Amino acid sequence: MPVIQRSRKLADSSPPPTARLEVDYVSVDRPRPSSKNARLHSRKKVRQLAQTIAALKVISPIIVDEHFEILAGHARLEAAKLLGLNEVPIIRVPHLSEAEKRAYRLADNRFSEKATWDNELLSVEIRELIDLEFDIELTGFDTADIDIILDEDGLEASDDIPAPAPGPAIARVGDVFHLGNHRLVCGDARDPAVYKALMGSEKAQLVVADAPYNVKIDGHVSGLGKVRHADFMVGSGEFSYEQFVLFLRTVFILLVSNTVDGAIHFSLWTGGTCGRCWRPAMASSPNLRISSYGPRLMVAWALFTDPATSWSLSTKAAESLTSTTLN
Repeated sequence: MPVIQRSRKLADSSPPPTARLEVDYVSVDRPRPSSKNARLHSRKKVRQLAQTIAALKVISPIIVDEHFEILAGHARLEAAKLLGLNEVPIIRVPHLSEAEKRAYRLADNRFSEKATWDNELLSVEIRELIDLEFDIELTGFDTADIDIILDEDGLEASDDIPAPAPGPAIARVGDVFHLGNHRLVCGDARDPAVYKALMGSEKAQLVVADAPYNVKIDGHVSGLGKVRHADFMVGSGEFSYEQFVLFLRTVFILLVSNTVDGAIHFSLWTGGTCGRCWRPAMASSPNLRISSYGPRLMVAWALFTDPATSWSLSTKAAESLTSTTLN
């Protein structure tokens, strides 16, 4: 059935809302967060929302039921409390059943997620706000998001990756490629000789690592069927929990031994059973201290020879690098 016909059928079968919605102001302690709220808000998001409310002097009403339990607006309430507001605007919706309340709570979040942007118009809006010297992060977009949006037109063409040439692979284990001032090695990250071939006598100041997740790749990582990747040489689901912890620990120890004192280590990781291997592997690696971790990124640093120096200097460096990434 065409979309227009389905819309008309829905409109004919569903009476319009008859309840008039009114905005009231109540004490900030009156609305009650719902224990069934599945939407999580990071501290960073709440701080950004609070900054926007403070700057624009506008806060959207919080939707509550007849018992003042929140149906929509948990983040707004947290932001209001962070700002020290005494009152917040609310709209009471007393006519919903328990099942309808649950559905509304989910739908309010889910439908906003499924919306898309008109990227061309979005870029124009952001550019014009920048020209007006407006604090663009009050819109909720981070600096990194803005950079991507503004560069998107130029990236569309350059992001087309050419298909690999047919024939056997050229690179072999042990090969080192010189790319200007950079070097690229083909080898096993568990092999000390590979680091020696790549680094010589030098040591790195920063590590960005993405170790295998010990999950099957072939047939599972496929970009909705557009791309097909072969399994990795190792770490594609063949390890037990204990074996995978040892695998990661071996890599982390070698990474630390080839970095300077106080080097920052970024490690991508995943959830689930295999994701639980990351922290014990990293925590049990000598001279590697975990700074913080989020859903997809763990940050640590290599300890200085002097533990006191390591703690005071590396903590500041790690906090500076991760403050906008993990919160």
